[in-house]
Amino acid sequence: MFLGSSCIYPKDCKQPIKEKYLLTGELEKTNEPYAIAKIAGIKMCESYNFNIKQIINV
Repeated sequence: MFLGSSCIYPKDCKQPIKEKYLLTGELEKTNEPYAIAKIAGIKMCESYNFNIKQIINV
């Protein structure tokens, strides 16, 4: 399990925050490194999920 955070969304994100807003604008500068690390973790999990499905479906 990998948990995201509200910091991964753009600083001027509409409220309520929706998943589709991810990577649609500039991140808050004060926590940008943390947000980038969280986004990288999410993308890593998406990749693992895709690859495992490919292996299982063969």
